[in-house]
Amino acid sequence: MARTTLEYLLKQVLPEVGVTIKPSDRLDGLLALAEPEVSSGLRKRLEVVRFAGNKSVHVEAAPSDVMVLVLDEEDEAILGLLFQTVNDLVDELITRRKQTEDAYAMLPEGVLANIERKRAQRES
Repeated sequence: MARTTLEYLLKQVLPEVGVTIKPSDRLDGLLALAEPEVSSGLRKRLEVVRFAGNKSVHVEAAPSDVMVLVLDEEDEAILGLLFQTVNDLVDELITRRKQTEDAYAMLPEGVLANIERKRAQRES
């Protein structure tokens, strides 16, 4: 369920942060597109969600070590980590960006104009 949520979330959020996706993009491609937008630690955990989700859908003769951890009643921490990873993605791509934009928009117009002028000078 975390894997499916992750894929759906990326398809919704990446275009909102300026990343172009195709409807045919699979989760591994979406994660590659998201890489510049998220921290390296989160990127690694997103790969764990992808791998564990794929292994649960495409069951082989013997489950992988990650799936054994996910299904082990004694170690529910990894299961919580999978869902926390999706929450952390929402935090990085949506919540913190909105907080930053809201704070930036509170600056006086003169300050904003000065910041934009300096940015334009650096870029030229």
